Amino acid sequence: MYVEAYTVIMQALTGTEVNFTGTYYHFENVPIRMKPAQLPHPPLWYAVPVSEGAVWPAQNRINVVCGGSLQRVREITDRYRADVAAAGNAPDQLPLLGINRFVVAADTDREAMNLAAEPGRYFMRAS
Repeated sequence: MYVEAYTVIMQALTGTEVNFTGTYYHFENVPIRMKPAQLPHPPLWYAVPVSEGAVWPAQNRINVVCGGSLQRVREITDRYRADVAAAGNAPDQLPLLGINRFVVAADTDREAMNLAAEPGRYFMRAS
């Protein structure tokens, strides 16, 4: 489903019309009137939670963002670099690699640690 959606979005970003028939989506002669400011399209980013997930974005030269422990990040980025090279891309043409980190801010360190320890709490609140 994701790959089909990616194909449709890329047609919309780079063409004047979308024509696509797949398992999940069907578009016929859909006109695209707006163009992105960044041509041929804006940079694409793909979240990779495990090293096996690095294959598809590496083959398609899509930037990745990953998170987790330093060991997991290293596994993902090593796999991504290897898959980019295996796809025939030069190391100096490597897409971008990003790391996400959650930051919890509060009035005190103790309050921040307590907030961060609550399961499922990944949001910001204004005071």
